Amino acid sequence: MPWIPLPALALTTFMLMTAVMRLFIWMCCCSLGITGLAQTSPWQQDLRYNIEVTLNDAEHTLTGNLELLYKNNSPDTLYFIWFHIWPNAFKNDKTAYSEHRLQNGNTAFYFAGPADRGYINRLDFRSGITSLEVADHPVHSDIIRVILHQPLLPGQETVITTPFHVKLPYNFDAFGHAGIGGQSYQLNYWFPSAAVYDAGGWHEVPYVDRKSIYNVFAEYEVQLTLPRNYLVASNACLKNAEEWQWLSTRTSPPQLPVIKTSAKKQSFKKPASQIVAIPSDKTTKTLRYTARASKIEFSADKHFWIETAIVHQASGNNLNLFLYHRFDKKKKLPLFSLHAVADAVKLNSAGFGDYVHNSISVVEPFAYNDKSDSTIGGKLLNIPVKNPEYRFVTREWLMSLVNFREPFIAEGLIEFLNDHAAWRQSDGGSSYQVYLSQNERLNKFRAWQQSVYQQGHSQPVSIAPDSLSPVNALLMPVMGAEWLRMIEAAQGSQNFQQYIGEVVKNKRYKVMDRKDLVAALQQGSVSLQQIPDTIGGLPADQPSTKLVVKPFFETEPDPASSVVYLTPVIGYNMSDGLMAGAGAHNYGLKYNRFRFFATGLYGLQSKEVNGLADFGYTWQPGKSKHKIRFGTGFARFSTLSGNDSNANRISAGFIKFTPSVRWLLPERSLLSTIEKSIEWKTFIIGESGFSYHQKSTDQEYYPKTSDVRYRYINQLTIGVTDSRVLYPYSAMLQGQQARDFFRINLDARVFFNYPSGGGVDIRLFAAGFGYIGSRSGAGTFATARYQPKLTAVRGSEDYTYSNYFIGRYESEGIASQQIMLRDGGLKIRTDLFQDMQGRSDRWVSSLNLSSTVPFAAIPPSIPLRLFFDIGTYAEAWKEDAAGTRFLYTGGLQLSLFKNVLNIYAPIIYSKTFRDVLKTVPDENRFFRKVSFTIDLEKAVSKKTGRTIFN
Repeated sequence: MPWIPLPALALTTFMLMTAVMRLFIWMCCCSLGITGLAQTSPWQQDLRYNIEVTLNDAEHTLTGNLELLYKNNSPDTLYFIWFHIWPNAFKNDKTAYSEHRLQNGNTAFYFAGPADRGYINRLDFRSGITSLEVADHPVHSDIIRVILHQPLLPGQETVITTPFHVKLPYNFDAFGHAGIGGQSYQLNYWFPSAAVYDAGGWHEVPYVDRKSIYNVFAEYEVQLTLPRNYLVASNACLKNAEEWQWLSTRTSPPQLPVIKTSAKKQSFKKPASQIVAIPSDKTTKTLRYTARASKIEFSADKHFWIETAIVHQASGNNLNLFLYHRFDKKKKLPLFSLHAVADAVKLNSAGFGDYVHNSISVVEPFAYNDKSDSTIGGKLLNIPVKNPEYRFVTREWLMSLVNFREPFIAEGLIEFLNDHAAWRQSDGGSSYQVYLSQNERLNKFRAWQQSVYQQGHSQPVSIAPDSLSPVNALLMPVMGAEWLRMIEAAQGSQNFQQYIGEVVKNKRYKVMDRKDLVAALQQGSVSLQQIPDTIGGLPADQPSTKLVVKPFFETEPDPASSVVYLTPVIGYNMSDGLMAGAGAHNYGLKYNRFRFFATGLYGLQSKEVNGLADFGYTWQPGKSKHKIRFGTGFARFSTLSGNDSNANRISAGFIKFTPSVRWLLPERSLLSTIEKSIEWKTFIIGESGFSYHQKSTDQEYYPKTSDVRYRYINQLTIGVTDSRVLYPYSAMLQGQQARDFFRINLDARVFFNYPSGGGVDIRLFAAGFGYIGSRSGAGTFATARYQPKLTAVRGSEDYTYSNYFIGRYESEGIASQQIMLRDGGLKIRTDLFQDMQGRSDRWVSSLNLSSTVPFAAIPPSIPLRLFFDIGTYAEAWKEDAAGTRFLYTGGLQLSLFKNVLNIYAPIIYSKTFRDVLKTVPDENRFFRKVSFTIDLEKAVSKKTGRTIFN
């Protein structure tokens, strides 16, 4: 039998909590009887910590005293010791941790209030009775330098003591408090700890996430005091026998107090019940722990319940397994299965031998955590996390034995082992290589990895964690696993995992990097040249040799393939009616220098063949990070329809060609979110319309399609965009020129985030207009559609045909209420009053604001916003101007389908608008004043690169 449930009285480990969508697995070492500190080659410092600490769960603080015995085993004389004071990473919004979260698109910590932040203080480092000088790190507040009172020679040791006080933050990242009542604690890197000093010197690095930590193994003795009814879990050995007896009773979900809550005023929510935390005991207990580990961790909670089992390992030895479930009223079943955890242990023991500990504990994660980091890659690629029990059991098992200097090795090895485990558990009966070739998750990441490499976005494997780009951080496990597969292919799969197991045993309590692993595994068939230096481009990139045609938007079956996707396409406008057709494109995870989109559509009403296409090739000269895209676009659709004198359906429309060259300037670094570009585009547009002729038999006028007339517009655009999650902005300077006019546009935008979520969009627009040649009345009339104006732009004024319109020339019905936000952006239609549009053949300027509703009366699920626009134009400043100098509108905005559809209802507007609308009662009705925009560019995912609709 692989596993047998244990009775509750057999509990021999303890409780533990995790947070931030991560699992903690503790491996208890109580039965090992370990003494002394193993030496690595060439040497490793000896560290022994003795800590007494008290948890105050009312104030969420730790208060304690620390004693460190530091023995210098290096050949160097030390004059100071760098200390990590990790809680200061959560002190303010200027730390490396805060910046790292912003780079990963998370603003929760940046906007956290004082109650949710943390720090460490009351430090007083001493050697005996001698006070030691402390110097701050020049950049990072979570690193300090302690100056020794006398040089520490090779072979000598010193004792350093200090008190400390920690304000625990909200559990943003494996440290702090969360859960019911905020009284579920995770203590990870919670005390002052000496930085690593090895043959490479000091490794004082800021905290950016828990994967970035590099520590040496040390010995710990800890006394933890806290309220008596807390369950505590740790990777250290609990020495209190009475505590084990008490833990054995916690085998069922606790009954938590429930109180009634009242609905807030001006809220849509009804009164509801709220679960509150179990009150803490007024009496305390002191728990004693010992450990030898690279870190000492605790979790304390009052609300766990436990499942247990005995797992028979491959050797026949038993392993005590403890699965800790977290109370969560939103889930009906436990998030993790005891059977799955037991299978994970069995697979690990079969492949790599027995666990060195006599028990293993797994703690269920929170079901959700809105302030924690999310799995960006999983969301982006829609990749489900498979077998998380095995993944996390393996992670903590490895980390309890070996310390990895490079996350590349640790994450890669876990990924590699997880793929092997998933293959063994699959029911297909296929070989390992066939399984890998059919692994959707792996193929997606391989294609993504190749895209990163081809675009020159690779980074060194040894790069500091705070300099690693978010994309490469996600690719790191796959890169590491791919590298291990290369070694496995050279070694032979049958023996490779045995080699891995031997390496871990030989490197027990030591530090390992890429070269150490290769040297240990090398059997004459693996060369050090195969060690990757960068993330990306492994295995060696090969040009695509086969073309694969797939439906819709599936991911490539093989990163080496060139894939073309075929998909049905439908469309609609008032002139063509319903359109149906097919499209082809090669936009996917894989980066293609040549990318295209082409579709053909048949108008069922117009009987016309229409289409939309974009073709582009990106040239990246040499090793330069400059990118130059040569492209051309095409579009053809009808804009008018009617019946001629013979009752035949006729139509008129446009055809457009847009050759372009776009130069994308290189980023300052891969962490930069700034994109700078210069683009030249020429619009070659042919238009046909209707001319009307009187029929002699009935004296009625009937339309006739006119000849196509061509015009051109040259356009130069200089743009900069910063897509950072905090206060993103963009600015565009654009010049346009045609036969009769020139026009200069400036469009600057910024989004200011609100601490509670949402924010306000601010847009500043200005445009200047001039004539090529002399100004005349005929020229003014001929260029009217090109002149900037303040009020909403209609379809007939979209002179580059860059926006989708249901109907461009409609004067009634819902289609007549569609607008586009191009110029001044005042969201009111004044089609019947040409003089009231703020149109100018000199200049216009405007300010547009759009804000989420900043009060709680509107539920977040309702995408309601407030807007306000104000602008002016040259003619309003003339001495004889009839109206006011400034025009404004304001009202409600409803944003649907991720801002693809926006509906605007003006509530307040200038007296000028109000007076003219009173003269046309039909247009002055509320729903006739409502307008809307359709922005299809926002419907195109950023994964497909630049939009094809231009």
